[in-house]
Amino acid sequence: KVVLSPSVSAAGFAAMAQLPHSRGGAGAHLAWGAVVAFCAVCAPRPASANTEGWDVAATVYSDQSCFERHSDVLLLEGACYSTGSYSNTSTAFMVKVVSYGNKGSTWVVDYQEFSDDCFTPLAGKASLKIGKCVGFIGRFRGTLQVKLRSDKCTGGPSSCSNLALGEQMFFSTRDCTGDPMIALRRFVPLQGECLAMRNQSSQ
Repeated sequence: KVVLSPSVSAAGFAAMAQLPHSRGGAGAHLAWGAVVAFCAVCAPRPASANTEGWDVAATVYSDQSCFERHSDVLLLEGACYSTGSYSNTSTAFMVKVVSYGNKGSTWVVDYQEFSDDCFTPLAGKASLKIGKCVGFIGRFRGTLQVKLRSDKCTGGPSSCSNLALGEQMFFSTRDCTGDPMIALRRFVPLQGECLAMRNQSSQ
């Protein structure tokens, strides 16, 4: 049994294009057979100490010189996004900020594509510098920007993220009572994105 509460936090939805919907990866990587019935509750979380972080804003282009704008996406690092119509050679992708511009260094975002729900990489990670025209999802290219998600951010839309998050929790009981299964707890974006899931589908 699955129960979802997809309401959003006060941060609201960012005015970004949704990733296309498609089927997700194959293969369950956890012992789902041990869970006879489970619930998934997705509760809204306003920005706070445990939900602050860096989000990746990407402008996606269909040409090699980053002139023909295709779409804009705002990405939560660590979330498993479906590649959808962006790629027919992979199922999902993930981004993660790995260099934070300390002491004048360049901000860098790692980009990885997967053949399933972000457990089996298709190739090595691509380390992408922000502000550059770089290879991005599938055959597309993009320019990346890092934005702070925090109620303390004062830089405005150009540097502050308004990405709304939900806290997804699973339970072993049908009515979602008792202690949640901590190993399955995660934060997910709430903008209508297509995320690759463990049950061979997308959400």
